Amino acid sequence: RQGMGRVYTDATRVANAAGQLKELPQTGHSLHCCMSGNFHAFDLIVAVIRLACPAKVARLDIATLGFNQQNTDRLLELLDEGTVQAVTFLCSHFFMSQETDVYTRLRYELAQRGFPCNAVRCHAKVQLFEMDDGRAYVIESSANLRSCRNVEQFCLTCDRGLLDFYRGCFDQFHANSIR
Repeated sequence: RQGMGRVYTDATRVANAAGQLKELPQTGHSLHCCMSGNFHAFDLIVAVIRLACPAKVARLDIATLGFNQQNTDRLLELLDEGTVQAVTFLCSHFFMSQETDVYTRLRYELAQRGFPCNAVRCHAKVQLFEMDDGRAYVIESSANLRSCRNVEQFCLTCDRGLLDFYRGCFDQFHANSIR
């Protein structure tokens, strides 16, 4: 369905909602989607990158409660191959205390590449994509980057102002985080 710059999609009966993404929204438009939790929400990041090609991600900002080793490996691959040129990463302090090895590895690997990874009192699940061709995408979601087998939702929007708003908030969280 569609309405006033929005597309609504029920992907609860498909194996992978990210695989169902066929195109990115135009500037000022959004895609709203309900999905089952039978895949990793990190797949949405990969889908945006695939659909935006040949553009690359000049900067990717990630905020999530939790993630896993598979997400870590894939993010590092995207950085090392140059598909993502810069990243900032926020996760939950609670997650860090429960999944110390996963968090410690990502923090170390991102620091080696010159990028911040911090744990704060975070429950946000947002990804910001600043593309090297000037486009700006935002994913707002109920889903963490890893699968949790629950019904989830996300909204994918093409909007520079929305990206700048969230980035301003996240940059402050990075600046005020406990190191």
